Amino acid sequence: MFGIGETPGDHPLFEKFKQLLERYKIKLEDEKILLVVAGIVEEDFATFKDAIEHQNIGIDDRKMLLEKVLTLMAKLDGNPRTRPFSQVLQDLVIGILYEDLPHPSGGFLPYKDQTDPAPSTPNQNRGYIYRSADGSGYNPLLPSLGKAGHPYAKSVPSTQCNSAWGLPNPSLVFDALLKRDKFENHPGGISSLFFAFADVIIHDIFYSTGTNQAVNNTSSYLDLSILYGTSEKVQASVRRQDGTGKLYNDTFADARLVHMPPAACALLVLLSRNHNYIAEKLLNINESNKFKSPPPKDLKECKDQDDEIFERARLVNCGFFVHIILGDYVGAILGLVRDGNSWRLDPLKHIRSLSHDIVPRGEGNVVSIEFNLLYTWHATLSTQNTDWLIEHFTKVLGVDPRELTPENFRNAASKLRPKGAPREWEFAGLKRTPSGSFKDEDLAKILHDAIEWRAGAYGARNIPDALRVIEILNIEKARKWGACTLNEFRKFLKLKPLDNFDEWNRNKEVAAAAATLYKHIDNLELYVGLQAEESKEPGPGAGLCPGYTISRAILADAVCLTRGDRFFTVDYTPANLTSWGYQDCQYDTKDGSFGGLLTKLLYRTLPDYFPSDSAYAHFPFLDPSWMKKQMIENGRSDVNQYSWSRPQSVRPSISVSNDEEVRRVLHDSVFASDAKDRLYEVFGNSSTDVITWRLRFEELIEGKGNSEKSIFNGRPGEYFADKTRELIKNASYQVGQKKQVDIVKDILNELPVRWFSDTSNVNLPKDANFADVGRYVYLNDDSGNDWHFLSTAREFVDRVKELNGVGEELAVHTVAAAIPTAPFFSKALVHIVDYYLSDNKLRERAEIVKLAKEGNSSSIMTYVREALRQYPVISGFYRTALRDTSSLGIRVERAQRVYVGITENSDLAISDTSPVVIGFENTGFFTLPFFEEAVSAILLAIFELAQVQRATGVYGDPHRFTEYFLEVPKTQYIDSRGQVTPWPESMVLEYL
Repeated sequence: MFGIGETPGDHPLFEKFKQLLERYKIKLEDEKILLVVAGIVEEDFATFKDAIEHQNIGIDDRKMLLEKVLTLMAKLDGNPRTRPFSQVLQDLVIGILYEDLPHPSGGFLPYKDQTDPAPSTPNQNRGYIYRSADGSGYNPLLPSLGKAGHPYAKSVPSTQCNSAWGLPNPSLVFDALLKRDKFENHPGGISSLFFAFADVIIHDIFYSTGTNQAVNNTSSYLDLSILYGTSEKVQASVRRQDGTGKLYNDTFADARLVHMPPAACALLVLLSRNHNYIAEKLLNINESNKFKSPPPKDLKECKDQDDEIFERARLVNCGFFVHIILGDYVGAILGLVRDGNSWRLDPLKHIRSLSHDIVPRGEGNVVSIEFNLLYTWHATLSTQNTDWLIEHFTKVLGVDPRELTPENFRNAASKLRPKGAPREWEFAGLKRTPSGSFKDEDLAKILHDAIEWRAGAYGARNIPDALRVIEILNIEKARKWGACTLNEFRKFLKLKPLDNFDEWNRNKEVAAAAATLYKHIDNLELYVGLQAEESKEPGPGAGLCPGYTISRAILADAVCLTRGDRFFTVDYTPANLTSWGYQDCQYDTKDGSFGGLLTKLLYRTLPDYFPSDSAYAHFPFLDPSWMKKQMIENGRSDVNQYSWSRPQSVRPSISVSNDEEVRRVLHDSVFASDAKDRLYEVFGNSSTDVITWRLRFEELIEGKGNSEKSIFNGRPGEYFADKTRELIKNASYQVGQKKQVDIVKDILNELPVRWFSDTSNVNLPKDANFADVGRYVYLNDDSGNDWHFLSTAREFVDRVKELNGVGEELAVHTVAAAIPTAPFFSKALVHIVDYYLSDNKLRERAEIVKLAKEGNSSSIMTYVREALRQYPVISGFYRTALRDTSSLGIRVERAQRVYVGITENSDLAISDTSPVVIGFENTGFFTLPFFEEAVSAILLAIFELAQVQRATGVYGDPHRFTEYFLEVPKTQYIDSRGQVTPWPESMVLEYL
């Protein structure tokens, strides 16, 4: 082997790196870059040298090679020049991790009943594309692989000769090596919520009972069987089966979670709510146009519809779940969230190796006893959860768990099953409401607590005495299973076997105690060795900080569990999940949480209890006080963009929708709009000083008002008439005897921006997304995307400043005066055109053309207001109570939000004095008489086209649908990619 500073020479691994670099045309200044590419800088050379020398013996994981390679991949991915190599390196790492475990396993635990009934494949209505209830059929060639009710795999056959009397007493082992001396905070700032989510994962794939511990009573897949059940009978107990595909409110199928710390159940309830959210979306969007709402009365049709919606919603929810695992959970394990890095390992991707072989996917899984023992993380239990555990089990079992013996526990286990149907179960003292749901505020309190409560540190002597009996049973279980030793497991993972107890744990007392109990390091049994091994220190690539062996193994297991599931890989497609469902599971790197989906779940299910800038929502797996300190110490400028205090308890939002209630909200000054504040957040300059903030705010509002008076004070009719005709002419194409034009995409969405660019002296970015600016300022109805909209809006403003140089202040004021209302102006035009293109509106169209030619724009407004009454531009908006009030006939508290729904056929927009768009002032593009004259000219240019009508089929349909938001109807659109949006994207017209 060569030494530091010597030429790497002809070593095959270096040659492979050279080939990769040449393939991706990454130029080398000298051969030292090979070390960088390999994840090695000069001071880490010993790590790389060790990996080469011991690749067939076992890598020394104390040298942190894997962490350094993962950190390197994240860094390379951030540079477009080196990103291709990062992706190739990722493919190599995923392939290695996937091959760490056998597929399928070669060994299993002894199983008394060897009969294997036919797999309970889904019923005929479900078919191959849906998950079975029991995990069968995942591998069509081995349909029972990973099925519930089958034995655990045994990956590592032990050849270590240890007689039963030669092993130490489990009780003595617990007292000497495992029992907590004092609580230690997790060194990586991990919150208790992380381990609550770990509970959900662990119980989803492991389920042993005292009657037959060789059998896993759940499937070996991340299929949310704890939510849905492992048989169709259990699934029926949680499903409504009413044609909507929904579950009973806040219901889950696995009773074991009731006895976990409350945050685990709270997370499972959110996933239950997420299923119902998804099912409702699938029904409302109705992508294949096969569902009926309300559901059909025919029992068979209703059942078929319910089955399909349920199964597709389950596919989407499981996809959501796995991306929380890969994004939030693994992101915290690797310290990526802590470091503000949105890069993630993607084990689901299609991979071809350099030899052109395909790295397998979707082969199926069988979880093993080794990982069953590995995933017992009782050392991380927080002090608060330890107290809860003692109180809970004392109440349920009638005895303090610290005094339980294994025999007592086995005899009392029957008391742990909750009574009644799953939809009646309760936990942590929470009570169900008449609707069957738990109160949002109760769930939020549990989650806020779990986010604040720091988890405990891994390692020896860190497990609470309250779990003594469970630990003793685990040691006994591992021995009955004939589990391998720690060193045998390390050899299996291609890690260097430990030479002595001091290498296993540098704490002299712990090492000496283990040596006394086990005599030789090769005798150290797997379970105890994993739990009491020395833990990692936090650093690049290391956030979870468990023992070294656990750290290496969990990455391999995460890759195998996800990559081995065909529903996450080869069958994870928009065709199966629907286009909307597929995209709903994707990461948004601009959401402020640096990757992951848990933030989205919190905002979706508990929007009133997680403000859009709350660190509790963006970093739920990290202690907020610790994370803030880390960001400050690392000089992160974005630390002040987050709110670090615990979200205040507020009353949930209410909704109003009848005209009288809406009028009261609109005309009562106690209900305030935050549009101006949000406008300032986009266009203003941030300041933590209140006086400075107020001065700058007033400057922006005054500057915007002056610009508005200037640019919307002219006569725009001629411009819009000419520009509309020009755009129609240029965008039209011949189809047979007629011409067609996409009136939305190519005309109406273009007009306000074209006008602004042509008539102002402001330079605009050509590819800017103006809709996000308007949506953030005026449609604050989606806290989950709030950060994204603000981020893209600010990027737009920054680009405006760059393009306009010394005149940036005037440019910003001018843009603020116009751009936020531009998308709503386009949308209003679409609604008006769509309304009057109905076949029964020929007379009205002719009258509009006549009035426009006469220049009678004020009379045309009668038709405009009628169209916008039938098709409102916005379906609703929020107002916030400035003080307590009862003006709506119910008590509304200060800071409580009221969602004002604008329903179709509302009479609110009839009056000439009413705003054109209810909830807006007549500002920007809706400034009168600018709006009247512009709309009249545009309608004339469109409706004067000979025999103008919608194109037949889907092209002439704007793809609008109605859903319910806070029990108020809300009109939405579907874009060409299947995404839900408030903006119409396309509607093709034809004319002669």
